[in-house]
Amino acid sequence: NDLTDKRTITEETIVGFLKFKYTENPSSMDSVLYFLRKLLMFLKGNGFNVVGSAIVSYKASSTRRKIFPAFEDGDIESLLNVPDRSTAIGKRDYAILLLASFTGIRAIDIANLTFENIRKAEGSIVFVQHKTGHGNALPVNQDIMGALDDYIENGRPESPLPYVFLTTVRPYRKLHDRSSIRSIFGRHAN
Repeated sequence: NDLTDKRTITEETIVGFLKFKYTENPSSMDSVLYFLRKLLMFLKGNGFNVVGSAIVSYKASSTRRKIFPAFEDGDIESLLNVPDRSTAIGKRDYAILLLASFTGIRAIDIANLTFENIRKAEGSIVFVQHKTGHGNALPVNQDIMGALDDYIENGRPESPLPYVFLTTVRPYRKLHDRSSIRSIFGRHAN
């Protein structure tokens, strides 16, 4: 900015500089933060009392990648038609596949799903994500709720465990982890 006297640096000068750098590098917040860190270090090194210098440690969030659909049209319908819903294991697998395919819920969160997580009146599933530790509420449609009800009432083994999805062989226990869900998917996808 051809500033010859550091006393002429104002808040507007700094904001103008950042706006300029952003328009010069609109997709690179890392570059803008790099220039901001350099500017703050320069100011601090020249005797300025830099308030809010904690911004020097800020990092830009990672670039979002475009996620392409994993299935072609009709693949999900084909997958959901595979489980034999007249059997207990088919009812369980159908409910799991339906839940995963329409909500995007992670496999480990499906394995950890409890009765307390299902909110029929609200039409949602409320849970704490295993990966992030953050609470999440996902709306579920009547098809998903119906599949859960069918499995719970007509396919789930009698057990005092609070987990919705259980193994089909005694001793009944919750599905171990995400590999259990993956194996259910793999069995029906082939």
